[in-house]
Amino acid sequence: MNNLSLTGFQPKNIDLTEMVDVDVKKVVIIGDGMSGKTQTLITFGKKILVYLQRIYSARSILERKSSKDTGLEVALETFGDQYTVDPAFQSWAERHGFLIRYGNNKWNIVSVSLDTETIGFEDFQFIFPYFWENKTYRINLFGSDVGGQNIFDHFRTVLGKIAGAKDILLVVFDKSRALSCWNSIEQVQRVVGDKISERKLGQSNIPRIIYVGNKIDLEEHINKQEWQNGVSSSIMRKITQISDYRKGTYQLPSLVGRKGLERTFHFKIDNGFLHFPDFEALVYNAIREADPNYRTHKIMTDVNAKAIAREISAQFVFQRKIEEKETDKGTEDAKSVITILEDFGKLLFQRRPLAMQYSGGIEQIYETTSESSSFGRVRVKWIDYDVNFYHLKRENIKFALESAANAKNLLTTDMGEIFNTNALIGTGIMALWDSIIQEKLKAATALKIDKKSKKRKIRKF
Repeated sequence: MNNLSLTGFQPKNIDLTEMVDVDVKKVVIIGDGMSGKTQTLITFGKKILVYLQRIYSARSILERKSSKDTGLEVALETFGDQYTVDPAFQSWAERHGFLIRYGNNKWNIVSVSLDTETIGFEDFQFIFPYFWENKTYRINLFGSDVGGQNIFDHFRTVLGKIAGAKDILLVVFDKSRALSCWNSIEQVQRVVGDKISERKLGQSNIPRIIYVGNKIDLEEHINKQEWQNGVSSSIMRKITQISDYRKGTYQLPSLVGRKGLERTFHFKIDNGFLHFPDFEALVYNAIREADPNYRTHKIMTDVNAKAIAREISAQFVFQRKIEEKETDKGTEDAKSVITILEDFGKLLFQRRPLAMQYSGGIEQIYETTSESSSFGRVRVKWIDYDVNFYHLKRENIKFALESAANAKNLLTTDMGEIFNTNALIGTGIMALWDSIIQEKLKAATALKIDKKSKKRKIRKF
C-alpha cells in the first residue's frame, strides 16, 4: 500500500468559495460475486454523505457565530452520523455542484439493496469537496460497478477494454474465501490479459489496477480454531444423522414462492454420493447452527454464511478432484489443477449460492410436493461434482475449513497495490479512496508543471 498523505476529507479546511474541478476518470469495479464491491461503494457514499452534512452543519452554525474557529469545532464535535437528506441540505449541496448517485438512486444511498446481486452493472457518481496541499478541489468520481457472476463476463470485458491508462480497475475479492480471490484475479486476466506486465513497464494503455482484499474481519473470524471446531462438529453431526437412513431434510430461506419463509428440502444418498447442492446446504445450516454470531453481529450475516458455505463445500470437492488427478509420483499436476478449477468455476461462479434457493418457482408456492423436478435439474447440473459420502470424514472437513480463508496464499508482491478493508463497517475504505484521489491530483499537478516548463522553454527559444 502507498504511504498516504493526511486524508483530504477535512471539513474544517474546506473553502467552498474557490474550488478547482478535477475528474478522477472512470473507476471500473470488478471482482467475484458477494465479495463486497457494492458494499464498498455504498459505505463510501454514506461516509461522503455524513462528510457533506458536517460541512453544511458547520457553515450553518458559522452564520450565527462570531468566532469562526469555535463555531466550526463545536459543529464537528457535536455532529452525529446522519444518512437522511432533508430538502435544505440537498438544495445547498446541489447549489455547490455536489452529488451522491448509485444507479438511479440520488442521495438516498442507504436505500440501495445489498441482498441481491448486481445485474450487469450500475453506474455511480460522487461529487464532493476535497482538501489537498492547501487547496479545495471539487472531485468528480464516477464509474461502473460490475456484477461478479461469470454470466456478466461480457459487461466486464467491454468496460475493462474501454478503460484507458488514466482510468482505474478496482479488483475486489473476499479475503475469507480463497476461491473468491482466485476468481477475482482471473477476471483481471480475462479483461487485460498479458498486458499486466506491460503496464508495469509503462508500455500499455490499460488502467491502473488496484486490489482490494475485503472482509478482513470475516477472514479472522473463520480462521479461529474455535469457529472451525464448532462448524466441523455441526457438519459431522448432520452426516451421522443421515448415515443410517441414506436420506434427510434441511431448510433454506425462500427466494421464490413464499419469500422470507424457510422451505423444506428432501435429499437422499445416490449410489454413495451426496449431490453438491445438498452438501452446500448442509454446510450452510451447520454455520447457522454453530456460529453464535449468526445474524446477531455484522460479521456473520446471512449473505456471508451462504458465501462461506459455498467456499467450504467447493474446497472439499476441489481437493477430492485434485486427488483423483494425482500423478504416479503422488504430486499434483499443475495443469490438471487449473483445468479442474476452470471447469468447476463455470458452475461455481455462475450465480450466487445457495444453488437450491434458485429452484422451485411457482410449483412450490403451495408446498404440496416433497420433491420437485426443478430441484432434480439443479442436482443433475452439478452431477460431476457430487460428494462421495464415504469421504465425508472429519479430517477432510477440517482441511476444507482451513483452506477456505487462505486467500493470502494467492497474493503475490508483483500484483502491486493491495488494500485491506472491512466495507461493512468502513475499515480501510477512506484510505483506499484517498489513495485514488491523491494519485490523480499528483498527476494533474505534475502535468501543469510540465506544461509550464514547456511554455518557458518555447519563450526562451
